[in-house]
Amino acid sequence: MAKRFPGVDHVGGAAQFEGAEWKTAVTGPRLLCGASLAFDCTLESIGDAAENAVVTGLVAAVRQTQEAGAPVRWPDVAWATLP
Repeated sequence: MAKRFPGVDHVGGAAQFEGAEWKTAVTGPRLLCGASLAFDCTLESIGDAAENAVVTGLVAAVRQTQEAGAPVRWPDVAWATLP
């Protein structure tokens, strides 16, 4: 699944999520099952920064799954283990 989001598999749009399994988190959002790392946050603010939006959240829960393998770190664009 991680290779789909940056376009490595040349899959875009809604097709990126085909076959994905989701679980509802504590605060209500859907989190991708099997993801190496997932943050469940409540929205604190949204601000403008040039042509981007800066989203600030308060972390309510963190889920880390060792069995899913190492997450991708940027800008290394490599699979790596988080400390």
